[in-house]
Amino acid sequence: MMSKKGSVLTSSTRDTSDETHVPPVPELDENVLLRLFELAGPVQTIEILDRLILDLHGVQDVLQAASRVDITLLRRQNHTLIGIAGTVGAVPLHRLALEAGKLLREGPTQGEDLVAGLRPMVARLIQRLIEMRAER
Repeated sequence: MMSKKGSVLTSSTRDTSDETHVPPVPELDENVLLRLFELAGPVQTIEILDRLILDLHGVQDVLQAASRVDITLLRRQNHTLIGIAGTVGAVPLHRLALEAGKLLREGPTQGEDLVAGLRPMVARLIQRLIEMRAER
């Protein structure tokens, strides 16, 4: 079951062996991002959010056209995604982008499945950052 709860998405599962509820594992650890905002201050926070959204839209555009773009551009945008995801606390996205990067170094078609998996995660992250921007 997927639900929205203070992060891009949270998922919850049940351990059916004893019906003990497993706590949600956030796709985005907003505490990481909020600590960054605390350090930056209110004006810089707006600038950070604007830049993250802009950069992620660039990543998203390349991911959408992955089969038609130069592999060097795809690798470069994936590298950007690795940095952003790690910085903002999007650990699952960060891990997937790292894996895609390894495969993309092997050849243009090697990372296609992982690149396809990145698309919805990037879209959700962009949406959450836009929401956070609107809240400020």
